[in-house]
Amino acid sequence: MRARKTDPATSKLAGENAANFAPRHYRAILLALADMKNKTADEIADYCWLDKYQISRRLPEMTKLVRVTTETRLSKKGRPSRVWAITKAGIEFLKKSYKI
Repeated sequence: MRARKTDPATSKLAGENAANFAPRHYRAILLALADMKNKTADEIADYCWLDKYQISRRLPEMTKLVRVTTETRLSKKGRPSRVWAITKAGIEFLKKSYKI
C-alpha cells in the first residue's frame, strides 16, 4: 500500500490501485530518461504521456532504476528541481519489459 494511515480513503484506494499501473509508468519514465539523459520531472513530462505529478510520484519509488544527480534545474514555475538519471538497473528493466 502506498498511502499513509492518515490519508483520506480516496488516497488509500488510489494507493491500492497504483500496483496496476506503476510498471507502465516506470517504463515510460525510463524510456524518456534513456533517450534524453538527465532530466527533471517537468522535462520528462514534456517527452512522454505522463504528467509531472504522476512522474513525481513514481521517481522516488524507482530508487534502483533511477538516481538523483547532483544537478538541479529550474522548473517551469521557476523553482529548483531535482534532475534524475537512469541507472544500469533501469536499462536492464527496459530490456526485460517490452510493453507499455
